[in-house]
Amino acid sequence: MSHTRARGSSRLVKVLGILGLVVVGLSGPVPTAPATAAPSVCDRAVALVEEGSLEDAETVAEAVGGDCSTQIGELTTQARQASDALVDQATRQADDTEQHRLAQLAIDLDSNNGEAKKLLEDPAAKQDPGLCGEADAAVGRGQFARAESLYAALDGVDEAKVCRQAGLVNLADARSSSWPQRISDAVTEDGLLLLTFAAIAFAIGVAITLWRRPTALTFNRRRVGTLAVLTIVGLVAWHLWSGNSPTQEVLGRGSVSTLVLLVVVLSLALLTGLAVSTFSRSRAPLLIEVGPSPGGDPEQAVARQTVTQLHDLANGKSSGLHAMVGTDLHDTGIRGVLGQLDYPWLAAILKVWNAVALRSGDRVLLTTEGPETTVAMYEGPRLAQVRTVNATNFRVDEEKATDTEEAHAVRDVATEVAAHLLWWRLPDPGAEPRLYGASKASSLALASIAAQRLGDRQFAGALSMAARAVHSDPDNRAAVLTLVSANLLGTPTAEEEDLCLRQLEGLLEREERRASGGDSPLAWRIRYTLAAGLVNREVSRFPDLDGDAWRGPFTQALRLWATFLTPAEREGLPLDGSEISVTLSEAPRPHVDERDLWRYLVAASRSAAVSVAIALDRKPGDPVDTDQLDGWSLSASRTDHRNLACGYATAYHLTPVTETELRGRLARRCVQRIRLAAPEPRGRTSVLADPFLAWVKDSDPYRALLADWDLADGPYAGIGSIGRFAAALARSHPRAADLLTDLESMAGRQALRSEHNVDAESLRAWHGAAEWLEAGLDGGLVDRYQRAGFADRAEVRQTQESVISARLTASAAVNGTEVPSAEDRAAMRG
Repeated sequence: MSHTRARGSSRLVKVLGILGLVVVGLSGPVPTAPATAAPSVCDRAVALVEEGSLEDAETVAEAVGGDCSTQIGELTTQARQASDALVDQATRQADDTEQHRLAQLAIDLDSNNGEAKKLLEDPAAKQDPGLCGEADAAVGRGQFARAESLYAALDGVDEAKVCRQAGLVNLADARSSSWPQRISDAVTEDGLLLLTFAAIAFAIGVAITLWRRPTALTFNRRRVGTLAVLTIVGLVAWHLWSGNSPTQEVLGRGSVSTLVLLVVVLSLALLTGLAVSTFSRSRAPLLIEVGPSPGGDPEQAVARQTVTQLHDLANGKSSGLHAMVGTDLHDTGIRGVLGQLDYPWLAAILKVWNAVALRSGDRVLLTTEGPETTVAMYEGPRLAQVRTVNATNFRVDEEKATDTEEAHAVRDVATEVAAHLLWWRLPDPGAEPRLYGASKASSLALASIAAQRLGDRQFAGALSMAARAVHSDPDNRAAVLTLVSANLLGTPTAEEEDLCLRQLEGLLEREERRASGGDSPLAWRIRYTLAAGLVNREVSRFPDLDGDAWRGPFTQALRLWATFLTPAEREGLPLDGSEISVTLSEAPRPHVDERDLWRYLVAASRSAAVSVAIALDRKPGDPVDTDQLDGWSLSASRTDHRNLACGYATAYHLTPVTETELRGRLARRCVQRIRLAAPEPRGRTSVLADPFLAWVKDSDPYRALLADWDLADGPYAGIGSIGRFAAALARSHPRAADLLTDLESMAGRQALRSEHNVDAESLRAWHGAAEWLEAGLDGGLVDRYQRAGFADRAEVRQTQESVISARLTASAAVNGTEVPSAEDRAAMRG
């Protein structure tokens, strides 16, 4: 205690000494004569200050005037401030003696300090140092809300007036000096400012997507809604947290925790802007623009067709068995619009509107020069990708395009452009289930073009495009299906047909393993195609349906078709009571864009199943039952009509020849369905090539049909070198002798060449075939010789018999035909 008192006395002496030195230093000699007595008077004023008589010192200084008044005023101000500070310290002391000592020092500095006198006169009136000290400590720890509560508790206590006022001043200073609190206070006191900050953060998120699309992020409606709700909840929670929350007092984090929460809320607002903009742009149409072309405006046609192909690829339009149009993608919302505006100011206005609508950024610029089309993809002002599409890639012979390929060139180029755009817009194309394993945009385009070629019955083009797609992307299961289908629909050998069917079985297993739930539109097509291939192979190999070898594949096909049928429909099928492991008619929920395909395959499977069931159901001696065929409407699909025609042909074949009336009725109904299946000329040849329909070729209704369609079999049927010209030649040259006569004259050859657009080599093969036919030889035998490389009889006579035999044997092995006998070879040599 004695040490504390001595320290206080020495402090007072130092203060007074400093004040005296300041006064002495400032009160130097003045050059004016009347001031000679002033230093002694000012010294007296200084002495009064040292005694604590501040008012008396000020009175004397004012009487002297000049610099003395200013100097004494500064000294008295310092003395009063020091006295008040000592009083403030005294009020915080718990020890009465120390409090009394500090109050006495304050009186020594300012004898008129009322608060100090009060402390000396009434020791019991001391202030509550516990609350003041605790409040000061709270200010020091940054617990401003707690300190404010303690000072509020001292409100109205006269003894704590000075303590409370000083503490509130310190509290205000502490708050104003903390930058987190300054930010928190500014936002807390102005709710509009908080919303402004959130709006700015949201706008920053939108602006980010204008420059770079976050391909790693995918946002759907649910995620965008969740982020928006979290942002709103965060704003409310931040307001609650930023108030005088008891939680803050317990955790002791104050304004820093409030600022951290504010940063989290603003980050949510920024992420919400990013999500909304990305989601909106992913659903917005691509703006497809065309660039200047040195050779006209081919880009306009490509751009227009690109929009169509983009709709087909993205929306999964499917029709028919093989024309799958590539992908069956849905739920992407990707679509295109053409940017063809004649007025630049209108285009500028629309671009501004797109930016406001959060749809700015994605556009495509197409530039065509020769066979190449350049696709420039922009994300806002940034060039994201550049791809080049070459039209020659879609030709069987890249050096020369056929008329059909030229006609479809724009569509083919647009298909690959659309595939590149799809690859650009999808976040992870390889993971899309409806891409069926395609990992490249070019592979997707080739598979789609191959499917289009197959739908147009262009088997060579479909085979070439599908083979290229599989070569560049072996995991593209849709391309594999098109490749196998093109082989089956062409003219495969027996070995090729078996290989294709085995590939279909393996492809179905792969698709069922990879597809969600073991089911997909591609699996539907594989099942139907495999079933059709199985029964067609058996009918071609066992045209009389003798023995039981064909029953196994027929039953397997029936089981595949039965997967599309309801349990009630299966009950009428000869399935031997076996269980169907896959019951698609009960399980799938096809998307709206896949329902057309689903309905098509269900109806086609139903008509195919009832047609094949006729052969499996029939018992020896029992009449053939065609009631299920008769009940089909005439408004069914063309595939249904073709399947029903096959059913009637099967019934016709199984009906005894003695039942002429019944066979005639079945033949007429079969031909009726054939007419409905091929109303246009372009599809008639394909329908008539069905192996089931070979059973009715000997009927009068079928021959009448061929006559109506100008497809009547003539002497040139079955000869490959004549091929599709057989019917036309049969009309113009009913006898082989007539054709031989024209081919032996210059004018006749020129007329045939101009009419049918064939080359000299083809005319030579026609001459050889006509010569053999005129000699009474069979057209099939002629075809086998010409397939072996012998165009006419003269070439056969010039070749050794051993060479002929070897070449015929090799050709038979490749084409799956029989080797001509020795008698046939002798007749062909002549």
